[in-house]
Amino acid sequence: MTSERLTLPGLLRPSQRTAALTRVASLPPLHLPALLLIIVVLVLLAYQQVRSFEIAVGPDDRRIVIDAHELEVGNTGTWIRWTTDHTRLDLPLVAAHNPLILELVLVNSYPPAFGNPNVDVVMDERYLLSFNVERNNAQQRHHRILLPPQERAGWHIPIHIHSTTIQPSAEDFRDLGVVLVSARLSTTSTALLLPPLWQVVALLLCGTASYVTLRSIGAGRWLAWALR
Repeated sequence: MTSERLTLPGLLRPSQRTAALTRVASLPPLHLPALLLIIVVLVLLAYQQVRSFEIAVGPDDRRIVIDAHELEVGNTGTWIRWTTDHTRLDLPLVAAHNPLILELVLVNSYPPAFGNPNVDVVMDERYLLSFNVERNNAQQRHHRILLPPQERAGWHIPIHIHSTTIQPSAEDFRDLGVVLVSARLSTTSTALLLPPLWQVVALLLCGTASYVTLRSIGAGRWLAWALR
């Protein structure tokens, strides 16, 4: 029977340790262009994973639903919010360079004595659509709006919901617009999704700055790449 002796790295003789370090140092370095290419590929892959975003009204919607009334429980037991005359939705930008579909789920809960609420959907001071929310036994109505391709310097799309309002009773002085149940933003493309150019540039600059900083304090190329 033959046996082989296992040599651990910490037990190498000085000459063997020096030779091993020399071989490691002679490996081809991962240069900055390769690092930037990896960043671009990762950003592209990340954008392919999220093709839509949906927010249901609830306790966690505060960063999305702006200037609306307090939460209430609707007739079906789900969370709802009444809009004001200037409610805003800050929806994350799910894709650039492709048209997007905005879907609003609304309910007309006006008392019978009042007419239907009129809603204007506005983006960047541009009126996208104006419509009445018809009364249908307080049932949810789905309104879909086609948005133009987005190339904006920001992480979200501000959607303004301007609505006519009522004060339902002498005891309730709130200006109530329309009942908001949920909102959804999705892309129309089934092909490769591209991120906004500014996001790619920003991430490349951050990666370059991190790499240069670590190299300037003496970190090796491999370490600077791994800890960028």
